Amino acid sequence: MPPKHTRPQLVWSEKYTRPHTAPRTLVEQRALSHQATDDRPDAPRENLLIQGDNLLALEALEPQYAARIKCVFIDPPYNTGQTFEHYDDDVAHARWLSMMRDRLVVLHRLLAEDGSIWITIDDHEAHYLKVLADEVFGRANFIGTVVWEKADSPRMDAQFLSSRHDFVLVYSKNREHASFNPLPVTELPKHYNRRDDNGRAYYLKPLRAMGGQGETRAARPNLYFSMTAPDGTEVYPKRQDGTDGAWRWSREKVARESARIEWTRSRGRGWSPNYRIYAKTNQTRPPESIWFHTDVGSNRTSKAEVKRVLPDAAPFGTPKPEALLQRILHIATDPGDLVLDSFAGSGTTGAVAHKMGRRWILVELGAHCLTHTHPRMVRVVDGEDPGGISAAVDWRGGGGFRFFHLAPSASRSEPTGS
Repeated sequence: MPPKHTRPQLVWSEKYTRPHTAPRTLVEQRALSHQATDDRPDAPRENLLIQGDNLLALEALEPQYAARIKCVFIDPPYNTGQTFEHYDDDVAHARWLSMMRDRLVVLHRLLAEDGSIWITIDDHEAHYLKVLADEVFGRANFIGTVVWEKADSPRMDAQFLSSRHDFVLVYSKNREHASFNPLPVTELPKHYNRRDDNGRAYYLKPLRAMGGQGETRAARPNLYFSMTAPDGTEVYPKRQDGTDGAWRWSREKVARESARIEWTRSRGRGWSPNYRIYAKTNQTRPPESIWFHTDVGSNRTSKAEVKRVLPDAAPFGTPKPEALLQRILHIATDPGDLVLDSFAGSGTTGAVAHKMGRRWILVELGAHCLTHTHPRMVRVVDGEDPGGISAAVDWRGGGGFRFFHLAPSASRSEPTGS
């Protein structure tokens, strides 16, 4: 019997059918665990790569990792019609929603109070996933939606719209405890178009007050006084209509900040005093909601990265570029934090987390775990992955990971060696 709800909710045919999963044990396959021979002391070690159904694996992780994960990143199936064999939109849609709901519920329990989850999705299920995630994480904990430009060129054969983006839904476990790192400013805004004798960037702002009631002499009589231009001319603050205006600074501040004052001269208007606004050193900015492929890579970028590190492996469908994960992990985590990806695929999340000094847990069900995820992580640990963000973070190898599989068990347990 469906429970009674007073709030609007998403309803589908299998919503109230929950899987009955028997507790499972994580058993280490030490032959597949890997440690760097020439290790770095700062490289992450407490990492897990798990092969098996991700719902069972997540439940098996709960006793040890509940409320400990700082960042969850998942790239689940998009349910585009290719995910399910014998595709029926209504049936597959309901199955997909149930699959996502069951996993999000456990991921919510694994997240730390100050943690966040980042979920990639496209137009097929994005809006349903948003409502579903609202139910699991709470609408108040919705941080926002990132639009990632996944394609670096349009599709000329598109029937209606050439789709060039995916979404990344971002939720916090508890918004009151969440905190994100700002992004470094690598390029100054274009209006910082001048340099002083020491090479510091700045732009000019008129010293005359403009706009509002404070720009008139009548309103600010103490800010109406003369300033001496480079040719000895006495200059007063005048408004566009010729009436008396006011300066932004007092006489005392003009004297104190004289090194920042720069005069310009225009034909017909004479001299005008301006003041320099310098760019801050180590400047940062809050993350924006549109991420371009020129900054974080595209699908083409990611396929090339996987091909470079795994040249003999079959092409992987839709991996994500390392720069995209680097930005997410920079925003959501600090070195040493624990990152979880339960749809590990080609292992990009683990590769980037490892190179950035984060601890990680990856879960992958299929053969991809042995053909893509495991060999990629071995190469990362051994310093044999020169692509992706390796050069940017000066990655040369180190650390290691333990490999686990799911075994039938009558009781839950922490990861143990076989």
